Amino acid sequence: MQVGIVGLGRIGAGMARRLARGGHQVVAWNRTSSVATDLAAEPENGGQVTAVDSVEELVAAVATPRHVLLSLPAGDATQELIDRLVPLLERGDVIVDTGNGNFRDSARRAGELAEHGLGFLDMGVSGGIWGLEVGFCAMVGGERSVFERLEPAIATLAPPDGYLYCGP
Repeated sequence: MQVGIVGLGRIGAGMARRLARGGHQVVAWNRTSSVATDLAAEPENGGQVTAVDSVEELVAAVATPRHVLLSLPAGDATQELIDRLVPLLERGDVIVDTGNGNFRDSARRAGELAEHGLGFLDMGVSGGIWGLEVGFCAMVGGERSVFERLEPAIATLAPPDGYLYCGP
């Protein structure tokens, strides 16, 4: 499965590495381009990570239907990136917020994105800097069909039995 990841801090970079090492193709963008470039160059990732220099390049590089994971601080940073993505994405694409945002924000975002034909998952994660090694536990909310489509990547991110679909 191909996944775009925006935000390559400790958690985002760990998720990108875990997905790549699990055989998924990752397209990675970070505000500081060298972070994505360095991540793509790591031999452990088996050439499964492609670095891009902009959000626009990320959208162009991920095949439809797109799956774009945001690993950004909850609040304004996440909302600003969603606002940048909406005009670039197409019906059926999905945005996944892994930033442990407020559930009220997630419910609002899901409704707003649905008006554009976009899917949304709120995926609270834990695992910190050890997530790469032991997995990122995840509680996922959103439409079941969207969750099921992304479940192979979520299963790769999590330890065995370490994720839960929590409903809409």
